[in-house]
Amino acid sequence: MSNLAPLSMNVYPEDPIDVRILIKVCNAEYVEGILNGNLYMKPFEYFRRLEEKTIRGDVLEGIDASYRSEDISLQIKDKNGIFIPIGGLIGRANFHNNYIENTNLFSMSGFSLENLSEGNNQFLLDSRFSTFGDKAVIIYDVPKFFLKIKKGFESKKKIIQIPNEPFYFRHIDYVSANYNGRLGFFRKLDSYKWQQELRIAIYRNVKSLSSKPYVFRVGSLKHISIVFDTQHLITKGLLINSSSRP
Repeated sequence: MSNLAPLSMNVYPEDPIDVRILIKVCNAEYVEGILNGNLYMKPFEYFRRLEEKTIRGDVLEGIDASYRSEDISLQIKDKNGIFIPIGGLIGRANFHNNYIENTNLFSMSGFSLENLSEGNNQFLLDSRFSTFGDKAVIIYDVPKFFLKIKKGFESKKKIIQIPNEPFYFRHIDYVSANYNGRLGFFRKLDSYKWQQELRIAIYRNVKSLSSKPYVFRVGSLKHISIVFDTQHLITKGLLINSSSRP
């Protein structure tokens, strides 16, 4: 359902971003671009086309608001001004607006490492990440990367925060399947929580509406990152120095 009227500013829990490492799983051909600080931000339409069955896809991606059909009622006004109930709703009722047309996203995963048990310094990546690509770029100096994102965003004149969103960079807020209300670009169902996603989401503030990629240049990441085979992180993992743990 299309919502042409602008919604109020979205609201999220005031949780700080608390991660020790960032991981971008991708195909090998994209690694060099990432290390050079060229973050290839895919248009929103790319994510919308992903099927739910591919693990990565999310049918609620970018939806402004979503409600379970059993929790709401819809009515339409007839020519006499009388509201007539609309029946037959199944699944969820979703509402979106046209901001998605000029929106671009870059996603990665952020891990706090707090779930590692005492005496266990081995971090293993979820096996489902194998569908994302065969290489994993690990950014270990997270504060420096965040600073690069901030400087890069502030230096660009034609990109802004997505209207109605209070952030351009944030970890995803995961909610249950029973959730009713605002979603937006930084909220997803908790069936995707294993991804531990952090997202850069920008709006290209130009006159023409178009769905196309955008390269967000933040400067070289080679001095704050390292590359592994995805399968290595899944099967053998990563040894975490105790001094880097929370």
